[in-house]
Amino acid sequence: MSDAAVFPVEGGCDCGRIRYRMESAPLIVHCCHCRWCQRETGSSFALNAMIESERVTLLRGDPQVIDTPSKSGLGQQIIRCPQCRVALWSHYGGAGPVLSFIRVGTLDDPDSLPPDIHIFTASKQPWVLIPPGMRMVPEYYDSKEVWSSQSLERREAFMPRIEAYRATLGDRRKQRDHEGHAAQEVAAPFRLVDIDHVVLRVRDLQAMLRFYMEVLGCSMEKTQEDIGLHQLRAGRSLIDLVPIDGPLGRAGGAGPGEQGRNLDHFCLRISPFEGEAIVGYLKSRGVETGPVASRYGADGEGPSVYVRDPEGNVVELKGTALSPE
Repeated sequence: MSDAAVFPVEGGCDCGRIRYRMESAPLIVHCCHCRWCQRETGSSFALNAMIESERVTLLRGDPQVIDTPSKSGLGQQIIRCPQCRVALWSHYGGAGPVLSFIRVGTLDDPDSLPPDIHIFTASKQPWVLIPPGMRMVPEYYDSKEVWSSQSLERREAFMPRIEAYRATLGDRRKQRDHEGHAAQEVAAPFRLVDIDHVVLRVRDLQAMLRFYMEVLGCSMEKTQEDIGLHQLRAGRSLIDLVPIDGPLGRAGGAGPGEQGRNLDHFCLRISPFEGEAIVGYLKSRGVETGPVASRYGADGEGPSVYVRDPEGNVVELKGTALSPE
């Protein structure tokens, strides 16, 4: 890495929703030329700064964790912005959450962390020229032969945690294998990711559009007038509004009301969650709220508040899951 690098350093995604800080110098910076990194980045290599996760501070936003396969078979978790989808760092299966591999290109000053070593050069693109004198290996290496003395000292501190993680990982695999053998289960050819959309049958389309777009901040994604469908973008998900007097709406029978509802409630994840400010804002827009409380959701226990839209549908606004600590 560059001798001129001064820590801590900050970085983030394209849209600015996620910001993070590296509190110290990384253990080492890899320029990886393996085919997996080429495929995942759509480029010729990946530039990763390896650092203890406890030395990475999330400054803003709620990143999304994406489980992906890896060449080792242990998989990896790629941490991405849920809005612009930029990959910020990874956790590889061998070390789990103990180590983070920061995508150097997401730093505000990526020039400060050039590679210390080029790895998996056996599969590098033939037109990529590595500077003379730069350390390189055809595949991987022994850290004791490559890392600095300071990084090796840090390694001694975090290795017991990696070993403990690997032990629990092995126990979970044995348990899954045992349960799978006993039940003779067939794994589903898919995995659940997130809520994609909800569909609301509405009486007053304009009132509903004003509520979801002007009050809650949705944007119009797509309108299909021929069938009576208006799709609003709400973060990663969609809210579909179907007027009951349109082609789709008429097919669904009577409209929503106090005695007959097509939906109990749905939940929108929001960030940040500052209860007093949210309640004050909603009341200023003429929207009554329920009490702010901690409730369980898709990502765990976290603060939320219930409101009703103009036609009585209950909407839960939920913040990030609370840390168990």
